[in-house]
Amino acid sequence: MKGPITFSPLGILRSLPWPYVPDLAYPDKEVVQAGVLLPISYESSGLSVVLTRRSLRVAQHKDEMCFPGGVKEPSDSDIQRTALREAFEELGIIPDDVKIVGQLHPVSTNSGFQIWPVVGYIPSCYRFQINSDEVSEVIEVPLSAFRSEGGFRQEAVLEDGSLRKRYSFVYGGRVIHGATARILGRFMRMVAERLPEGALL
Repeated sequence: MKGPITFSPLGILRSLPWPYVPDLAYPDKEVVQAGVLLPISYESSGLSVVLTRRSLRVAQHKDEMCFPGGVKEPSDSDIQRTALREAFEELGIIPDDVKIVGQLHPVSTNSGFQIWPVVGYIPSCYRFQINSDEVSEVIEVPLSAFRSEGGFRQEAVLEDGSLRKRYSFVYGGRVIHGATARILGRFMRMVAERLPEGALL
C-alpha cells in the first residue's frame, strides 16, 4: 500500500517553468498599466486560487469575477508592488505574507488596460479583511475545478477579422471570463502537467 503523497507546495510552485517577463521600464503611454495578484494557497483539498467579485461601486467591470489588483500608481516601485498594494487594500493580505513565485506575461483588454499577473503563495485559511467598496465576495477555488471538462470552456470568436480563442470557467454558478479567464488558462496550461497528484485533488 502506497504512503501519502508529500511535497512542498511552495517549492513546487517556485520550480515551475515561469516565463521571463521583462519589467515595465518603457510602458505604452496609451495603455493603462495594472497589476493583479494571483494568490495560491494549500488546503486539505489541494492547491486553491483566491478570486474576488468586484462590487457595484467600482468604476469598471462591475460584478465581475477577478483577481485582486488595480492600476499602477506613480509611488509603486514595480508591478509586483502594485499587485501587493492592491491585494492589501482589497483583501487585507499583508505583503510580507505573500511569497512571490513567478509572473505571467501581461494580458491586454479591449478597455485599454494591460494587466500584469503576479503569482504569490499565501498561508492557508487566511483571514481576509474585505474592502466592501471594491469587493463584494471572495472565494477560494481548488485548481482541480479548472481542469474539469464541466468547468472549462473554450470559444472561438471573430474579432477585427481574426479568429480568436476565448476562455471561460464556471464554478459554483459563477462565470469567470475575460482577462481573468485568460490569465487562469495560461496558468493552468503551465501547471497541468507539472504538479504532483496530491496538489490537485
